[in-house]
Amino acid sequence: MVFYSQNIEFYEKFIEFDLMNISAFLRYIISLVRSLYFCY
Repeated sequence: MVFYSQNIEFYEKFIEFDLMNISAFLRYIISLVRSLYFCY
């Protein structure tokens, strides 16, 4: 039971980290598109 609760905590942290990664990735793409857009 203790192992199970620790596992859930780990997954919550992992999902949080993944969401942070996705938002950073989206911001990177948006800045890339913006720089290309302003070049032309």
